[in-house]
Amino acid sequence: MSDSSSLEDARARLLAGLARALETAPLPSITIATIVREGCASKSTFYQLFQNKEECFLALYAANSARIMQVLQLAAMDPSKTIDERIHAGTQAYLSAMQSQAPLMQRLYIDILGLSAQGARVRRQVNQQFADLLISLYNEGVPTANDRPAVNEQAVLAVIAGLNELILYKIDSGEADGLLELADTTDLLVKGLMMSTAARQTTG
Repeated sequence: MSDSSSLEDARARLLAGLARALETAPLPSITIATIVREGCASKSTFYQLFQNKEECFLALYAANSARIMQVLQLAAMDPSKTIDERIHAGTQAYLSAMQSQAPLMQRLYIDILGLSAQGARVRRQVNQQFADLLISLYNEGVPTANDRPAVNEQAVLAVIAGLNELILYKIDSGEADGLLELADTTDLLVKGLMMSTAARQTTG
């Protein structure tokens, strides 16, 4: 096994180790010793990959978000379905994936708020990735360029940010295992946006 693949394997194990630790404790209470023990790695390997536990946490946040995005995309990619059906399938898959790991989602959504500028930057990046995915799914569902107006990217970002706040509110209320209850609201917001929001172009 090459050094790069060995490090990549160790990185995956450390992220999984942190994920397990977060299911029972918040990030401030978790030590690097706990992460390396849970991840079956050494401290020297940890420091080859991350500067500190906060950097490891942000990597886990980004990786978990990417996995959930993949789940959403796979559920919504059936070209035989209408755009409404694809959005509904994606919404169900998205919320189900988060609800299935409720303890971890609770810590990811809450603990990242304590990481100030770094945490805010990663949250913005993830929001942008979700917005790009929704716009891509929308565009794939439009038969011709003139069939439906372009989606306003800023409006998509606003909806994504709003949905994240709803999810955070649910999680912060101790209801992380009830995220699927947000399915109807999520469907309503995303479908409404995709169907009726056009990019407004101004002419000088």
